[in-house]
Amino acid sequence: MKKTMLSLLLALSVAASASASQTTMHEEGERFKFDYPVFSQTSAKAAHRMNKDITKLLQSSRKLLQDEYIAQVATNYEVYFENPQYVSFTFNSYQYYQSAAHGMSYLQGYVYDKTNGKKVPYTHFTAPLDAEQLKHDILNKKVTVYCQDLKTTSDAPFLPYNTDFKVSENYVLDKDGKALYLIYQAYELDCYAAGPLFVKIPLNEKL
Repeated sequence: MKKTMLSLLLALSVAASASASQTTMHEEGERFKFDYPVFSQTSAKAAHRMNKDITKLLQSSRKLLQDEYIAQVATNYEVYFENPQYVSFTFNSYQYYQSAAHGMSYLQGYVYDKTNGKKVPYTHFTAPLDAEQLKHDILNKKVTVYCQDLKTTSDAPFLPYNTDFKVSENYVLDKDGKALYLIYQAYELDCYAAGPLFVKIPLNEKL
């Protein structure tokens, strides 16, 4: 097992493309379909650190296949922003139990400093947000809530009943580098059909 993991980490650390900072890897079998990024940065140490995180995410998804009642497991990702210093993307983990009404997804947002491979908290780009103030601003439509397409909006109908609302540490940068989006999972702010929601926080300066 240790040799297998070491080989995988070494493989992920190899630059897969000379023209881009990431390339898509694909694995597919009877009950799984994994699409995930392999990062290649100027710094091999930074690439290794980022790819190590991706390996851990894949490990979690692979372990789900040990449950015979899970019919399908999948992962995919989407890059939202990239410049010479930062790369921001979402990583989605999906699982479907036999006879369930629908599958369940968990969407995670990542922002990395490409020079060192370290994850960057949202407070690096804006001042810390207050949960009560953010909740008030969402309910009063001072802050816009989007579905994952970043076009369709949501009124966040579940928010008034969310007594444990917190400022999400889960976020991505938008494609123009003018805002960040806090990510909330299905059922936190809206119904399952709305999917994960993105709360837009404008930045004072464009990245």
